[in-house]
Amino acid sequence: MRLHVRELALAALQSEVPGLAGAADDWQAQVGAALGKTGATAPGGIYRVGLPRTDLKVTLDGVELKAGFALGSWLASEKMGDQGMVMGDLVLTMEEVAPVMTKLAADGIEVTALHNHLLSNPSPEAGGRGH
Repeated sequence: MRLHVRELALAALQSEVPGLAGAADDWQAQVGAALGKTGATAPGGIYRVGLPRTDLKVTLDGVELKAGFALGSWLASEKMGDQGMVMGDLVLTMEEVAPVMTKLAADGIEVTALHNHLLSNPSPEAGGRGH
């Protein structure tokens, strides 16, 4: 089953993962299962899942960008008592921004920044601008 980053993010950012409150040792496996992708545990017990946008073909100034360069979404989770905290970066297309921001706000998720890493200074010599 292939999910797009938007669907993965919305699944991960639901208000609760079923069974998380009662899970002492397997909460990371439950988060991975909810995302449909496993991650890795970082120091301090933070569980991080990388979500590269391999579904996008992006060219900036005539150079095709790879999923690991400026197209890498990620979510990091930490269990805090019987709740969890999640933070991360989501790579979104212009068409995805409004529905994702709407869903995040509706679910009580605070968005602290919205930015574009792929700005370009268009010029005929540079081959145009990013898209």
